[in-house]
Amino acid sequence: MRAIKSAALSFTGAALLLFACNDADNNHITDTDNNNGDSGPDNENNYEENDQQEIEPEENVTSVIDSALEAEEEREGLYVHQQTKSRSGEEEVQEVITEEEIWLFPREDDDSVFEHRIMKHEGPSPTEYIINDGEGTLHYTEGESEAHLIEEQRMDGYAADLSGEEPMILEYLDTHRSSYEGTEDINGYTAHHISFRNGDEEVEYWFEQDSYFLLRHISSLDEQETEVAVLDYELDPEFDEALIRFYNVINDDTEIIETDRETFMKEQMND
Repeated sequence: MRAIKSAALSFTGAALLLFACNDADNNHITDTDNNNGDSGPDNENNYEENDQQEIEPEENVTSVIDSALEAEEEREGLYVHQQTKSRSGEEEVQEVITEEEIWLFPREDDDSVFEHRIMKHEGPSPTEYIINDGEGTLHYTEGESEAHLIEEQRMDGYAADLSGEEPMILEYLDTHRSSYEGTEDINGYTAHHISFRNGDEEVEYWFEQDSYFLLRHISSLDEQETEVAVLDYELDPEFDEALIRFYNVINDDTEIIETDRETFMKEQMND
């Protein structure tokens, strides 16, 4: 079994952790801890008194993270519908909203390769498509006359994850004050809420309490804030071949330009 490594958005630039199902009996959070959000009366003050001392994360925080990391090892496929909000400014707040739908399917004949489809649009902009059929990756923006095809993009190991949050969370355990905030309702799901703080930086995560899938993530520093919220998700969805067929997105008149990843990325940077 090949698990999808979790936690940048990777394909699309959003910040999403992808964790899988885990037996609720494996978590070590007590009932009394679940809802009071109490991180201990001396926990935060101790950090403020001596910034040089070794930071010891809360036991309930490490329990949630450990359970999420363990759970992801069982996940193979994924569907997620998410929305990213980026806000900046204090007096005049500017907000950019991006919406994405992502499907990931491991290939039966080679589980190091993930066929996938990503649909992304920002506000009223045309929808962008990224489709991998296990042999190549098509990049196409709705309404354009050209599509770019990158031959044989193998999605294996860490390259197959969507958010890159895992290494950040592990770093936060050593550099930020952590707190378990209890359980909360997020879009109809019950979620464990954990937070990290270091000076003006605050990072929060909400993990679904049974599957440990990351449902929401907010990162704020000074006048910048990014929020990624999952609207819907499904673990190990049934494979749908129609989702990864290029000509279900482009038409017969679309010119397909074959290229390599390095050339394609340079062209995108210059646009």
